[in-house]
Amino acid sequence: MAWLFFLTAALFLVVVPGLALLSWFFREEELDPLERFCLATGLGLALQPITFYALFLLHLRGLETATFLLPTLALLSLILRFFLFPSQNSTTSKHWRASFTRERLPLFLVALTTVALVASRFLAMREMTVPAWGDSVHHTYIVQLFLDNHGLFSSWAPLAPLSTFSYHFGFHSFAASFARLTGVSAPQAVLISGQILGVFAVLSLYPLALRLTHNTWAALATIITAGFLSRIPGYFLNWGVYPKLMGFALLPTVIYLIDSYWKGERKGGPLFLTFLLLLSLPLSQMRASFISVAAVAAWSLWGLWERRRGTVEGIRRLFLLGCTGVIALVAALPWIHIMNSGNTVVRILKKSGARRGISLVQSDLSLWSRIDFYYAPLLVAAALLCLLLALGLKRRFAFPFSLWIALSFLITNPGLIGLSRFTGWIFNEVLIFCLYVPLSLLIGWGAGELLRLSASHRLGRIAATASLAAVLLWGFPKQAGIADPFFQLVTKEDLRTFRWIRKKTPQGARFLVNGFLAYNDKTVAGSDAGWWLPYFTGREGTVLPCLYMNESLANGLKRPYYVRLVKDVQSTGGEPSALRTVLTNYRISHLFLGQKRAAVGYGSNELIHEEWLRGNPDFKLLFSSGKAQAWSFSPK
Repeated sequence: MAWLFFLTAALFLVVVPGLALLSWFFREEELDPLERFCLATGLGLALQPITFYALFLLHLRGLETATFLLPTLALLSLILRFFLFPSQNSTTSKHWRASFTRERLPLFLVALTTVALVASRFLAMREMTVPAWGDSVHHTYIVQLFLDNHGLFSSWAPLAPLSTFSYHFGFHSFAASFARLTGVSAPQAVLISGQILGVFAVLSLYPLALRLTHNTWAALATIITAGFLSRIPGYFLNWGVYPKLMGFALLPTVIYLIDSYWKGERKGGPLFLTFLLLLSLPLSQMRASFISVAAVAAWSLWGLWERRRGTVEGIRRLFLLGCTGVIALVAALPWIHIMNSGNTVVRILKKSGARRGISLVQSDLSLWSRIDFYYAPLLVAAALLCLLLALGLKRRFAFPFSLWIALSFLITNPGLIGLSRFTGWIFNEVLIFCLYVPLSLLIGWGAGELLRLSASHRLGRIAATASLAAVLLWGFPKQAGIADPFFQLVTKEDLRTFRWIRKKTPQGARFLVNGFLAYNDKTVAGSDAGWWLPYFTGREGTVLPCLYMNESLANGLKRPYYVRLVKDVQSTGGEPSALRTVLTNYRISHLFLGQKRAAVGYGSNELIHEEWLRGNPDFKLLFSSGKAQAWSFSPK
């Protein structure tokens, strides 16, 4: 089965390198098998962008190294350790057997839940051939350019007239390696690796929950909550916001390592692995890195409080952690400089400067009034109740946890404490997306306590198993059917038309496609499959990937050019002579109308109306499939 092949490829790319790292920094008996496996997903994901980035700084291509060399060396490292330290193997075997004997039922249920999680994610995309919505357009472009350039790049040619690349690329490095290893196309790689990343994002919560609660039942309940009860992160399939998912998948591993460091179990290992994650986060998702830094700060403050009687040791640990963070920042500076060479940093600064009024702060805060779209009210209420109970019972994890939530909210909304000039570095939308992490952990702890109590006798174990099975049976069809056709720009009719365009139209053809003005009329977004036309046909379109606002344009083009084009076409109202003049001025030779005709995207409208073209001698219908059409434009 294809999905087994894809899973094996992902395990080779991500889990094998992660396990190799753990084998050198954590003794086998320190971690349970599932804990080690899930922790390896976060570490392995972090290594993907770091590999591409390091080789880019050395002026080398990173694709083959990240795809083949890194996992192969990691596998050899694991084999080498197995033969070099045979005495550890028997110890490990005994530890793992004892762990399985002690926690047989919950571990079996974790394995069953993982299988159900994987199945639900693959079933969710069963009707999709192309990833959904607008963000997936530039994600696919980037993955394709990674493949074409065998690593990081600057020019987006031939897909778009952009001359810089300054976007975070953690997800794209993983997707490109996945495409190179499996041979799937870039759109398929984005779709499939995005769903596998969704599995990793849920599983990465398991070791953190186990560490914070010391309860396998709680860890099990945590991944069930995130994977089957919460709409987020499963709903990301519809929005294509996979870089955010990448950042959130790394976050639990960061907290795990910081908690380990402050508990004093180890120093060097957690610090080095934390360095890797702190370096990977800004390469993977800049705004998620702020939430991770808030977590580091929260656990550090709590660690200092716990070590208040040994002030010198606490300060020394804080100093070492601070040095680790500074080194990670210095290591990331070359990419931050590249971000500045585009328009990414400038846009962030402008946004933060422009969002200084209290009314604008309140506008961003109003997103919380719609939280019920992302999370069921009952889920939020249960999480709040569990947090209050944990604080009342003085559970250790509850205090840094509460501090982390508070710090994350404040750095997202600094205007509430008089620091409005810093508003805009991170949005409430990102914080709401990330909320599934604390919600799942809190509900997991509360449910885990109940399950542990009930599992102390036979009838209780039966009841616990039945209740968890009921939750899975309730949540599985919801997750498997979470894909919403509204967000899918490309249909089979569009793909059929694209194939005709690629075969039958000249290479220099320039297509006018449906688009609409977005973000206060400062940019143009696509409203049907025409947004994908350059990728599938190799022909030029008039709607660029939305990242064009972050990058430098090539060939002397200016960003307002594309906004003016849409406004000028709209202003004609379809009047033949005015439309002829506008299309001639913009060097349009062809037009494409997608199957969905502006039915995708909030606030979108149809730029090109079919009735404008029919009966007009300037236009000729060349091909149609359903409502997807290709027209030629030849002024008479």
